[in-house]
Amino acid sequence: MNLFSSLKNIKNFLLYDITLPTKDKIIAKKSIKKIISFWNNSNDYKKEATEACKNYFGGDFIDIGCHQGSYLFFLASKAKKHDKFICIEPNLDNQSALFDSINFLSKVYNKIKFINLPYAVSNKKKISEIKTNNGHIAFKSTPKANLFALKGDEIVKFYNLKPTFIKIDTEGAEKEVIQSLKKTLKKFKPRIILEKHPIIVANKTFLEIDSFLKKFNYKKKIIYSNNLVISELWK
Repeated sequence: MNLFSSLKNIKNFLLYDITLPTKDKIIAKKSIKKIISFWNNSNDYKKEATEACKNYFGGDFIDIGCHQGSYLFFLASKAKKHDKFICIEPNLDNQSALFDSINFLSKVYNKIKFINLPYAVSNKKKISEIKTNNGHIAFKSTPKANLFALKGDEIVKFYNLKPTFIKIDTEGAEKEVIQSLKKTLKKFKPRIILEKHPIIVANKTFLEIDSFLKKFNYKKKIIYSNNLVISELWK
């Protein structure tokens, strides 16, 4: 499937659907323009998005670190009836744009159930909101953790999910997130796109993540790597 085929479908919907309110069309056009600009202006980002499209064949999708919903736009056209898209974004600064994305996509792809969870995922019960040295926000365990977190396995059980694909981009909290999905990885073995952040996390932690995933017979493919991000596909 072409990288932007889902976005083209949505553009056609905007052109020809007369029932969609003008306000929704304006919001959607802005979102699509922003997504195309962001992902199309970097070969690295295009590689990651292409791998995501190639490795999602329908089924429940969990987006951990959903940001403003780019992956939802990319994958929605490949979803099947009754599939669930779990949109996990604890950074409240992103919630308004994410809400707009979900609100629009739920009208275009009403076969999908979109679920927005404004919580962090961790293998710890409590986490903290911290500012990383690259200026982004992360949610991970600290000695003075005071925010409630959800375990990935608990989310899967509560919503009766059968995940086929998971994306994880949590600005350094990837180890805690992965370890909270132990039962899910064992039972369903979903394909995973994982972003690691070398300037935030020590290489030792990366090795621990790799070792954990290999216990479930996962194999790694590096999509791209630079000083800021290592993007990987695990399957």
